[in-house]
Amino acid sequence: MYKIDKPMVSIIVPVYNVEKYIKKCIESLINQTYKNIEIILVDDGSTDKSGKICDEYERKYRNINVLHQKNQGLSMARNNGMLLSQGSLIGFVDSDDWVSSEMFEKLVFAILSTNTDIAMCGYNNCYPSATIPSCIASNNLSILSRKEFLDCLITKKTKYVVWNKLFRREFLNGVFFEKGRIFEDVYFLNQLLRKEVSMSYIETPLYNYSLGREGSTVSFFDMERLTVLDEFSDFLSFLEQLYNNTELLNYKIYLQSFLMNLYYQAKLHGINKAIEKTIDSAKNTFEVDRKYLYKICGFKTYLDHTLFYHYPNMWFEIKNLTERRL
Repeated sequence: MYKIDKPMVSIIVPVYNVEKYIKKCIESLINQTYKNIEIILVDDGSTDKSGKICDEYERKYRNINVLHQKNQGLSMARNNGMLLSQGSLIGFVDSDDWVSSEMFEKLVFAILSTNTDIAMCGYNNCYPSATIPSCIASNNLSILSRKEFLDCLITKKTKYVVWNKLFRREFLNGVFFEKGRIFEDVYFLNQLLRKEVSMSYIETPLYNYSLGREGSTVSFFDMERLTVLDEFSDFLSFLEQLYNNTELLNYKIYLQSFLMNLYYQAKLHGINKAIEKTIDSAKNTFEVDRKYLYKICGFKTYLDHTLFYHYPNMWFEIKNLTERRL
């Protein structure tokens, strides 16, 4: 499709008990229009047929490598996949998701033609009864600074995740996922965002993010899930050395939205006083002037955030009704 160099792309897929979904994921990678890829399937101690399915694909395709390991969690599965990989470009796909056939061809073109460190694309939120794209498929290609990437988070055109991105190996330069962390993508990306970083963005949903499937929901909620708030607070302090308060308002709005989702999950699983106190403290840290919120995000988001801040129980009941419809 594009007359440019074709470096190898290593696609790392952590696999754990996804026998119902893994074939669809692997097939979407096999059928990529970009052919210079290696697919590394890391079986993280699956107790179902996932590992066996991976082995069957490895026997059929030369560019598929399977690593079996004792269960160590998502971070170590990705890390061990990175250590095994050979490509100069690295991507990550979750094993219950699937991707467009052109995804990696377009991401390679984006990262090479713009000479950026990271390329990213839009995504589809795939619920059992609906598919909601993060953006309109325009194929527009733009270059983003660190600040512009953070601003994009409130529009939901991109996410604080690794799965819709392609990374230069030389830029990662020894950055790995922290073992045992919840929200490991946040810690990983924040390490990279502390560097001088350039990014390219393709405004087309090419990644399909599976939501609402059996076994994908949070089964419990404890204080460990809130440690990510400390990471966000530390990263915000780092950003405050580079940007003024006005320049960080959009990022704070995103942090508010993240906090609201944490509160929702906590309420679903029985919130306790310690969790509620931690969330209330974070509300103050990520506070944004309501007039600015209304101006930038409109009345619906203004009302949503205001209800959460002042009437959190009412906000929860309304959101719960909305979520059940999807």
